[in-house]
Amino acid sequence: MSKGTSRVPSSYRARGGRLRPGFFEHIHPEDLPRVRGARAEPYEVEHQVLEYRVRRADGSYVSVRDEKRLLPEEQDRPREIVGSLADITGRVQLEAQLRQAQKMARLHSPIHRHVSGFS
Repeated sequence: MSKGTSRVPSSYRARGGRLRPGFFEHIHPEDLPRVRGARAEPYEVEHQVLEYRVRRADGSYVSVRDEKRLLPEEQDRPREIVGSLADITGRVQLEAQLRQAQKMARLHSPIHRHVSGFS
């Protein structure tokens, strides 16, 4: 798979403005309430960005950035929603590694060692 190619199956993507049946079954349980809530009223939010995890066919999860923009019609009536779904798994993993490295750096700082009694 080439770099930048999404690993999110096309079967999850919207078609004709509607989600395919079973879409929510593939959302990580911890992310599901937030994703369901955001999708409840798609025509009320002009720009929406969600990040959540989607289960792949092999049972692993991929992190995605789901961005939608409402294109208005005359007299502020909705015309259509355009958007993209991008695989951000690499970024999410790097952010977790950075947080862990920062935590370890704090634990090994001279101030922390002095306060905790370690030399």
